Amino acid sequence: MYSDILIIHKSKNLKHMKYLILITILGIMLFTGCESEDDDFSAVIGFDNVQAKDSVYTNEDFVLTGTVTSSEQIKTIRFYRNYFFNDQEMEEEMAGTMISDITESPYHFSIVVPNIIKNTTVKVVATGMNGKEESMIFSIKERKMNVVYYSKLNIGGWDSMFGSCLDVDTGTPYGSSALNDDEKRPLIDLFFDRSTLACVDLDSIYYNNVNRLPDTGLRFAETSFTAAQFDDLKGDDLFVSMSATLKEIEVEVGDIVFFEAKSGKKGLLKVVSISSPTEDIVLEEKIQQ
Repeated sequence: MYSDILIIHKSKNLKHMKYLILITILGIMLFTGCESEDDDFSAVIGFDNVQAKDSVYTNEDFVLTGTVTSSEQIKTIRFYRNYFFNDQEMEEEMAGTMISDITESPYHFSIVVPNIIKNTTVKVVATGMNGKEESMIFSIKERKMNVVYYSKLNIGGWDSMFGSCLDVDTGTPYGSSALNDDEKRPLIDLFFDRSTLACVDLDSIYYNNVNRLPDTGLRFAETSFTAAQFDDLKGDDLFVSMSATLKEIEVEVGDIVFFEAKSGKKGLLKVVSISSPTEDIVLEEKIQQ
């Protein structure tokens, strides 16, 4: 009888144990589920810059702008870029760019990425309050200058102490004596006098109409470019698709003249000053490399 009672008690205790274990498991599952839900963090990182236009010239800065959007609280936004040292590439956080105390979503960011050398990547990392992260990488393409700049090109007309000729490929002025030099004459592209740029000898009228400079092959075209546009040029984007047909072009101070050289290179001339139609002109030049 006693043994029967003991068996009954053991059976009831075993059932209670099973229920207790089941409840415990369910509780753990429920708690774990709630905890994983609380620990979730997702963010969408977007960039305002148009990728196709994000090329910058060597050693220039780039301003990266964009947004971070999340339904959860964002703890920090950090920015990492690749660096090059002794031809070794490494990734480091950009100093002074970390953003914290973020209260709005989407959050708009704007940072300066300085001194672009080689192709550069910036990784934007958004971190939630639970330490989880979302990241996105932005690529900045380095672009090499493809124009050469020549300044203070002094040439002159009939009444000038300067020579009238210019080699546009090298930015080299020549005196009129170069017109009689078999080695130098082929280097001449441009002749100046009477406020006019030309590909022929404009002073032949003073030499019994003997043209000392056959057509050099240089051609001109008017432009509406400003001095500021000329000064900002580091590439040939502004004029690479242009063509020129004029053998002569009259100019005045401030004009930006397009040209095509016999070498096939294209470029621009800025008229800085003219002392008189038959005296001195000062040019600046930018020509394709």
